[in-house]
Amino acid sequence: MHEWQSQSHVKWECKYHVVIVPKYRKKLLYGKLRDQVGPILKELCRQKGVEVVEGHVMPDHVHLLLTPLRDVAILGIAIAALAAVEVTRAPRRALVLAAAAAARDGAGGRYAARAQGDIDAVRVAAAAALGAGQAAAAWTEGSRLLFTEAAALALGRSPGRNTAAPGGLTRRELQIASLVGAGLTDAQVAHQLHLSHRTVENHVAHALAKLGARNRTELAARLAGHTSAE
Repeated sequence: MHEWQSQSHVKWECKYHVVIVPKYRKKLLYGKLRDQVGPILKELCRQKGVEVVEGHVMPDHVHLLLTPLRDVAILGIAIAALAAVEVTRAPRRALVLAAAAAARDGAGGRYAARAQGDIDAVRVAAAAALGAGQAAAAWTEGSRLLFTEAAALALGRSPGRNTAAPGGLTRRELQIASLVGAGLTDAQVAHQLHLSHRTVENHVAHALAKLGARNRTELAARLAGHTSAE
């Protein structure tokens, strides 16, 4: 299935097929070594901001299907970097931006270490400047912003919004969580939204974490409670 990325004048899908082969293609990747290779490669990709779409460890080679950071993740890195620059001059605004960037981490690939370092540094510096109470309120405000609203705030515009998503869910996370709450399986959601099964799994995991739900039933209940509260 295609999962198109887009900007104002272009759509694209970019994936890389990587094959790693031991010297002389010796059959070395089995047993304990085989079990270790997968987690090591996943962690390396996570640090570099690359998503592993598929991976297979064979005795004499490793297949990886990788996709680079999407434009949304790149925007998150830019927002985090801006927050790090502004934290001394405008600590509250910087903390709101950092929280918005942090809430989007993992959608389309994890942030690289530098971006996460910017977010962590802003959080520490802003908390020292604002105090624990104001810092907590600013972080909560930022985590509830949609990414378009965070971008508007970064550009100095009013981030006017329609309705607040529960737990700082992104639009895509809320869309997928709503379908899961309606009883659809991950495979059915993937087919309906033309996404990969892995992408849906990631969004469901993020929604569960943000809403503090232990399973899909609790996820549905929390979404229902938010709807009734509105």
